[in-house]
Amino acid sequence: MYAKYVYNTSSTATNILADIVAILTGETVVNNLSGDCDAGNSNITATVLAGWTVHDADTGSGNGVCLKAVVYNDVLTFKYVHLYIGTVGYLKQITYETWDEVAHTGTNKCYDSDSSNYSQRIDVSGGGTMHLFSSERFMVMASQTAAGWACSVYPGPTGCIERTRDLPFDTTIAGWPNWMYAMFGRADYNASYFAYAPRKMTKAEVEQTGGSATYYVRTVGWDNLWTYAPSGIDQKIPDGAGGFLVPFYPGYCMQTYDMPGPYGEFSSLCDIWRIPSNIASHLDTITKNSVDFLCLKLYGSNEMMVIRKE
Repeated sequence: MYAKYVYNTSSTATNILADIVAILTGETVVNNLSGDCDAGNSNITATVLAGWTVHDADTGSGNGVCLKAVVYNDVLTFKYVHLYIGTVGYLKQITYETWDEVAHTGTNKCYDSDSSNYSQRIDVSGGGTMHLFSSERFMVMASQTAAGWACSVYPGPTGCIERTRDLPFDTTIAGWPNWMYAMFGRADYNASYFAYAPRKMTKAEVEQTGGSATYYVRTVGWDNLWTYAPSGIDQKIPDGAGGFLVPFYPGYCMQTYDMPGPYGEFSSLCDIWRIPSNIASHLDTITKNSVDFLCLKLYGSNEMMVIRKE
Protein backbone atom coordinates (compact mmCIF):
# COMPACT_ATOMS: atom_id res chain seq x y z
CA MET A 1 0.00 0.00 0.00
CA TYR A 2 1.12 3.55 -0.69
CA ALA A 3 -0.60 6.68 0.57
CA LYS A 4 0.25 10.30 0.13
CA TYR A 5 -1.54 11.72 3.17
CA VAL A 6 -1.78 15.52 3.19
CA TYR A 7 -3.20 17.23 6.27
CA ASN A 8 -4.40 20.81 6.59
CA THR A 9 -3.13 23.74 8.60
CA SER A 10 -4.57 23.91 12.13
CA SER A 11 -4.94 20.13 12.32
CA THR A 12 -4.81 18.08 15.50
CA ALA A 13 -2.28 15.38 16.21
CA THR A 14 -5.14 13.13 17.32
CA ASN A 15 -6.85 13.38 13.93
CA ILE A 16 -3.59 12.87 12.07
CA LEU A 17 -2.91 9.73 14.11
CA ALA A 18 -6.46 8.43 13.57
CA ASP A 19 -6.20 8.99 9.81
CA ILE A 20 -2.83 7.25 9.56
CA VAL A 21 -4.09 4.32 11.64
CA ALA A 22 -7.11 4.05 9.34
CA ILE A 23 -4.90 3.99 6.23
CA LEU A 24 -2.50 1.40 7.66
CA THR A 25 -5.42 -0.84 8.63
CA GLY A 26 -7.09 -0.81 5.24
CA GLU A 27 -8.92 2.45 4.53
CA THR A 28 -8.64 3.30 0.83
CA VAL A 29 -11.05 6.25 0.45
CA VAL A 30 -9.54 9.60 1.46
CA ASN A 31 -13.00 11.15 1.88
CA ASN A 32 -13.60 8.75 4.77
CA LEU A 33 -10.75 10.29 6.75
CA SER A 34 -11.07 13.20 9.19
CA GLY A 35 -11.75 16.79 8.23
CA ASP A 36 -8.07 17.51 8.82
CA CYS A 37 -7.19 15.48 5.72
CA ASP A 38 -6.72 17.49 2.54
CA ALA A 39 -8.61 14.93 0.48
CA GLY A 40 -8.07 16.76 -2.80
CA ASN A 41 -4.30 16.36 -2.56
CA SER A 42 -4.22 12.97 -0.82
CA ASN A 43 -4.37 9.54 -2.44
CA ILE A 44 -4.23 5.88 -1.45
CA THR A 45 -3.21 2.98 -3.70
CA ALA A 46 -3.73 -0.48 -2.24
CA THR A 47 -2.77 -2.99 -4.92
CA VAL A 48 -0.90 -4.57 -2.01
CA LEU A 49 -3.06 -4.63 1.13
CA ALA A 50 -1.96 -2.35 3.98
CA GLY A 51 -1.59 -5.42 6.18
CA TRP A 52 -1.86 -4.06 9.75
CA THR A 53 -4.57 -4.34 12.42
CA VAL A 54 -5.23 -2.49 15.67
CA HIS A 55 -3.90 -4.43 18.67
CA ASP A 56 -4.36 -1.78 21.38
CA ALA A 57 -6.58 1.20 20.55
CA ASP A 58 -5.82 2.97 23.84
CA THR A 59 -2.22 2.51 24.82
CA GLY A 60 -2.76 3.94 28.27
CA SER A 61 -1.97 7.60 27.66
CA GLY A 62 -4.41 8.52 24.92
CA ASN A 63 -1.40 9.46 22.80
CA GLY A 64 -0.99 6.30 20.81
CA VAL A 65 -2.30 3.21 19.09
CA CYS A 66 -0.47 -0.11 18.84
CA LEU A 67 -0.72 -1.92 15.51
CA LYS A 68 0.38 -5.44 14.68
CA ALA A 69 1.08 -7.46 11.53
CA VAL A 70 1.76 -11.15 11.12
CA VAL A 71 5.32 -12.33 10.56
CA TYR A 72 6.42 -13.93 7.28
CA ASN A 73 5.88 -17.71 7.28
CA ASP A 74 4.68 -17.64 10.90
CA VAL A 75 0.97 -16.97 11.29
CA LEU A 76 1.19 -17.29 15.09
CA THR A 77 3.71 -14.46 15.59
CA PHE A 78 3.25 -10.71 15.16
CA LYS A 79 5.42 -7.63 15.09
CA TYR A 80 4.16 -4.58 16.97
CA VAL A 81 4.45 -0.85 16.30
CA HIS A 82 3.24 1.71 18.83
CA LEU A 83 2.30 4.84 16.86
CA TYR A 84 2.87 7.58 19.42
CA ILE A 85 2.10 11.31 19.28
CA GLY A 86 2.92 12.20 22.89
CA THR A 87 6.06 14.13 21.86
CA VAL A 88 4.97 17.38 20.24
CA GLY A 89 5.94 17.61 16.59
CA TYR A 90 6.61 13.91 15.99
CA LEU A 91 4.92 10.66 15.07
CA LYS A 92 6.96 7.81 16.51
CA GLN A 93 6.89 4.21 15.29
CA ILE A 94 8.09 2.52 18.48
CA THR A 95 8.75 -1.08 17.50
CA TYR A 96 8.52 -4.06 19.89
CA GLU A 97 8.78 -7.81 19.97
CA THR A 98 5.55 -8.14 21.96
CA TRP A 99 2.84 -5.84 23.31
CA ASP A 100 0.45 -6.40 26.22
CA GLU A 101 -2.82 -4.65 25.36
CA VAL A 102 -4.03 -4.84 28.98
CA ALA A 103 -0.94 -3.39 30.65
CA HIS A 104 -0.25 -1.18 27.58
CA THR A 105 3.43 -2.07 27.61
CA GLY A 106 5.83 -3.77 25.22
CA THR A 107 8.88 -6.01 25.52
CA ASN A 108 12.22 -5.77 23.72
CA LYS A 109 11.82 -2.35 22.21
CA CYS A 110 13.92 -1.68 19.12
CA TYR A 111 16.55 0.80 20.23
CA ASP A 112 16.09 4.40 19.00
CA SER A 113 12.62 3.70 17.60
CA ASP A 114 11.38 6.04 20.36
CA SER A 115 13.94 8.76 19.60
CA SER A 116 12.62 12.07 18.27
CA ASN A 117 15.81 12.32 16.19
CA TYR A 118 14.76 9.37 14.02
CA SER A 119 10.98 9.81 14.05
CA GLN A 120 8.89 11.47 11.35
CA ARG A 121 7.80 15.07 11.92
CA ILE A 122 4.24 16.41 12.01
CA ASP A 123 3.26 20.09 11.92
CA VAL A 124 -0.24 20.60 13.29
CA SER A 125 -0.22 24.37 12.77
CA GLY A 126 1.36 24.58 9.33
CA GLY A 127 0.11 21.36 7.76
CA GLY A 128 2.20 18.78 5.99
CA THR A 129 2.45 15.48 4.14
CA MET A 130 3.18 11.94 5.24
CA HIS A 131 4.20 9.32 2.70
CA LEU A 132 3.03 5.93 3.99
CA PHE A 133 4.17 2.54 2.70
CA SER A 134 3.06 -0.80 4.11
CA SER A 135 2.18 -4.45 3.68
CA GLU A 136 2.12 -7.34 6.14
CA ARG A 137 5.91 -7.29 5.89
CA PHE A 138 6.65 -3.68 6.82
CA MET A 139 5.55 -0.14 7.70
CA VAL A 140 7.66 2.82 6.56
CA MET A 141 6.96 6.56 6.70
CA ALA A 142 8.53 9.76 5.41
CA SER A 143 7.27 13.24 6.24
CA GLN A 144 7.31 16.61 4.52
CA THR A 145 6.81 19.70 6.67
CA ALA A 146 8.04 23.29 6.70
CA ALA A 147 10.89 22.08 8.93
CA GLY A 148 12.18 19.84 6.15
CA TRP A 149 12.18 16.35 4.71
CA ALA A 150 11.64 13.31 6.91
CA CYS A 151 13.19 12.97 10.38
CA SER A 152 15.16 15.80 11.94
CA VAL A 153 18.54 13.99 12.20
CA TYR A 154 20.00 12.19 9.15
CA PRO A 155 16.74 12.72 7.23
CA GLY A 156 15.22 9.73 5.50
CA PRO A 157 12.36 7.24 5.72
CA THR A 158 12.03 5.17 8.91
CA GLY A 159 9.98 2.23 10.05
CA CYS A 160 9.50 -1.42 10.91
CA ILE A 161 10.71 -3.88 8.27
CA GLU A 162 11.13 -7.65 8.03
CA ARG A 163 14.10 -9.59 6.68
CA THR A 164 14.49 -13.12 5.40
CA ARG A 165 15.96 -15.81 7.67
CA ASP A 166 19.26 -16.78 6.03
CA LEU A 167 21.09 -18.48 8.93
CA PRO A 168 20.36 -22.07 10.03
CA PHE A 169 19.66 -21.29 13.69
CA ASP A 170 17.26 -18.45 12.80
CA THR A 171 13.96 -20.29 12.43
CA THR A 172 10.38 -19.45 13.27
CA ILE A 173 10.39 -22.34 15.77
CA ALA A 174 13.44 -20.86 17.52
CA GLY A 175 11.50 -17.61 17.82
CA TRP A 176 14.11 -15.07 16.80
CA PRO A 177 12.46 -11.82 15.64
CA ASN A 178 13.09 -11.14 11.96
CA TRP A 179 12.00 -7.50 12.08
CA MET A 180 13.74 -4.28 13.04
CA TYR A 181 13.43 -0.51 13.19
CA ALA A 182 15.25 0.90 10.17
CA MET A 183 16.60 4.45 9.84
CA PHE A 184 17.49 4.70 6.17
CA GLY A 185 18.90 8.23 6.24
CA ARG A 186 21.15 7.35 9.15
CA ALA A 187 22.34 4.28 7.26
CA ASP A 188 23.23 6.49 4.31
CA TYR A 189 25.21 8.79 6.62
CA ASN A 190 27.33 6.12 8.22
CA ALA A 191 28.05 2.50 7.30
CA SER A 192 28.06 1.59 11.00
CA TYR A 193 24.41 2.43 11.57
CA PHE A 194 21.30 1.03 10.01
CA ALA A 195 18.72 -0.63 12.21
CA TYR A 196 17.98 -2.21 15.57
CA ALA A 197 16.27 -5.54 16.19
CA PRO A 198 14.19 -6.47 19.25
CA ARG A 199 16.63 -9.36 19.84
CA LYS A 200 19.39 -11.03 17.89
CA MET A 201 22.02 -13.73 18.43
CA THR A 202 25.77 -13.43 17.96
CA LYS A 203 28.22 -16.00 16.59
CA ALA A 204 29.10 -16.76 20.23
CA GLU A 205 25.42 -17.66 20.84
CA VAL A 206 24.89 -14.61 23.01
CA GLU A 207 21.49 -12.92 22.89
CA GLN A 208 21.58 -9.16 22.34
CA THR A 209 18.85 -6.60 22.98
CA GLY A 210 18.56 -2.81 23.13
CA GLY A 211 21.45 -0.80 21.74
CA SER A 212 23.52 -3.94 21.20
CA ALA A 213 21.03 -5.54 18.78
CA THR A 214 22.31 -3.65 15.75
CA TYR A 215 22.21 -4.39 12.04
CA TYR A 216 24.30 -2.90 9.26
CA VAL A 217 23.23 -3.03 5.61
CA ARG A 218 25.40 -4.69 2.98
CA THR A 219 24.82 -6.14 -0.44
CA VAL A 220 26.50 -8.38 -2.98
CA GLY A 221 29.55 -6.83 -4.64
CA TRP A 222 30.17 -3.80 -2.41
CA ASP A 223 31.31 -3.31 1.17
CA ASN A 224 28.37 -1.06 1.99
CA LEU A 225 26.19 -0.16 -0.93
CA TRP A 226 23.79 1.84 1.16
CA THR A 227 26.50 4.37 1.93
CA TYR A 228 28.72 4.03 -1.14
CA ALA A 229 26.43 3.46 -4.11
CA PRO A 230 27.62 4.15 -7.66
CA SER A 231 26.78 7.66 -8.81
CA GLY A 232 25.76 9.26 -12.08
CA ILE A 233 23.09 9.20 -14.77
CA ASP A 234 25.24 6.72 -16.74
CA GLN A 235 24.90 4.09 -13.99
CA LYS A 236 22.24 2.10 -15.81
CA ILE A 237 22.05 -1.43 -17.14
CA PRO A 238 21.11 -2.57 -20.68
CA ASP A 239 17.60 -3.98 -20.88
CA GLY A 240 18.40 -6.29 -23.78
CA ALA A 241 16.08 -4.42 -26.12
CA GLY A 242 18.15 -1.34 -26.90
CA GLY A 243 17.23 0.60 -23.77
CA PHE A 244 18.59 1.05 -20.27
CA LEU A 245 17.19 0.50 -16.79
CA VAL A 246 17.94 1.86 -13.32
CA PRO A 247 19.51 -0.97 -11.25
CA PHE A 248 17.87 -1.89 -7.95
CA TYR A 249 20.33 -3.01 -5.26
CA PRO A 250 19.05 -5.37 -2.52
CA GLY A 251 19.69 -4.58 1.13
CA TYR A 252 21.07 -7.22 3.49
CA CYS A 253 21.06 -7.11 7.30
CA MET A 254 24.51 -7.90 8.68
CA GLN A 255 26.69 -7.20 11.69
CA THR A 256 30.13 -8.39 10.74
CA TYR A 257 31.50 -8.17 14.30
CA ASP A 258 28.72 -10.38 15.65
CA MET A 259 28.03 -12.82 12.80
CA PRO A 260 30.18 -13.72 9.77
CA GLY A 261 27.15 -14.35 7.55
CA PRO A 262 24.14 -12.21 6.65
CA TYR A 263 21.10 -12.48 8.91
CA GLY A 264 18.89 -11.91 5.86
CA GLU A 265 17.75 -9.38 3.29
CA PHE A 266 14.73 -7.10 3.34
CA SER A 267 14.31 -6.10 -0.30
CA SER A 268 12.49 -9.21 -1.55
CA LEU A 269 9.99 -9.10 1.33
CA CYS A 270 9.37 -5.35 1.51
CA ASP A 271 10.17 -4.11 -2.02
CA ILE A 272 12.62 -1.55 -0.62
CA TRP A 273 15.81 -1.04 -2.66
CA ARG A 274 18.80 1.24 -3.06
CA ILE A 275 19.47 2.84 -6.45
CA PRO A 276 22.54 4.74 -7.74
CA SER A 277 23.03 8.29 -6.55
CA ASN A 278 22.44 11.18 -8.97
CA ILE A 279 20.35 9.00 -11.28
CA ALA A 280 16.85 10.18 -10.31
CA SER A 281 15.17 13.06 -8.51
CA HIS A 282 13.39 13.07 -5.19
CA LEU A 283 9.78 11.78 -5.48
CA ASP A 284 10.27 10.59 -9.05
CA THR A 285 8.45 7.42 -10.03
CA ILE A 286 10.45 4.54 -11.54
CA THR A 287 8.57 1.65 -13.14
CA LYS A 288 10.14 -1.79 -13.02
CA ASN A 289 8.36 -4.90 -14.32
CA SER A 290 5.13 -2.88 -14.55
CA VAL A 291 5.34 -1.92 -10.85
CA ASP A 292 5.75 1.70 -9.75
CA PHE A 293 8.36 2.66 -7.16
CA LEU A 294 8.76 6.06 -5.49
CA CYS A 295 12.24 7.60 -5.20
CA LEU A 296 12.95 8.94 -1.73
CA LYS A 297 15.84 11.16 -0.70
CA LEU A 298 18.27 9.89 1.90
CA TYR A 299 20.68 11.86 4.09
CA GLY A 300 22.57 13.13 1.05
CA SER A 301 20.72 15.39 -1.36
CA ASN A 302 21.28 13.18 -4.43
CA GLU A 303 21.19 9.75 -2.81
CA MET A 304 18.02 7.73 -3.27
CA MET A 305 16.17 4.62 -2.27
CA VAL A 306 12.94 3.33 -3.80
CA ILE A 307 9.83 1.73 -2.25
CA ARG A 308 6.92 0.15 -4.06
CA LYS A 309 4.07 2.68 -4.30
CA GLU A 310 1.11 0.38 -5.01
